[in-house]
Amino acid sequence: MSNPKVFFDMTVGRIVMEFFSDTTPRTAKNFRALCTGEKGVGSSGKPLHFKGSMFHRVIPNFMCQGGDFSRGNGTDGDAIYGNKFADENFVKKHTGPGILPMANAGPNTNGSQFFICTARIVAKSKHLNQRQSSSQATELIESTSQNREAGERHSKKPKNAYCLEEIYKRKQEEEEKARRKKEEIIKA
Repeated sequence: MSNPKVFFDMTVGRIVMEFFSDTTPRTAKNFRALCTGEKGVGSSGKPLHFKGSMFHRVIPNFMCQGGDFSRGNGTDGDAIYGNKFADENFVKKHTGPGILPMANAGPNTNGSQFFICTARIVAKSKHLNQRQSSSQATELIESTSQNREAGERHSKKPKNAYCLEEIYKRKQEEEEKARRKKEEIIKA
């Protein structure tokens, strides 16, 4: 059985992600629901949805981080289970481009933030293998090249805010079809 996939349509292109629902089912369920927006409003009072959020942190030759739809600056983000949820396991390693782990502030602090690895990583640091792998970007758009200055190595807010304009397009199309069908029934 193949793993489910979702995608982000962004101003610079599409990123397709495959969930590791076999090894981290709660994390995969959280990420998928945040793509569809099906769980309503979170504890921050903001919709539990990535749509309209941006990659707030880019570290060249390492990663692009996003998912803070609450404040947009990397200091917040709700999970569908409440503000934060526990780690599941650390079966998957974060060693190459396209891997999409949850970004968190330590053990059992997963919310909505994630990062996409943009380069091969030699995990010298223990914290890299203590992140939740929810999915793998099977088509990766590395935006760091458009955000990098000569010699820049530290993290900073991207010069170009790449908004997640359309997420889980099939869900939106299904909602539109349902709305049209309802209108047809009302007219009849």
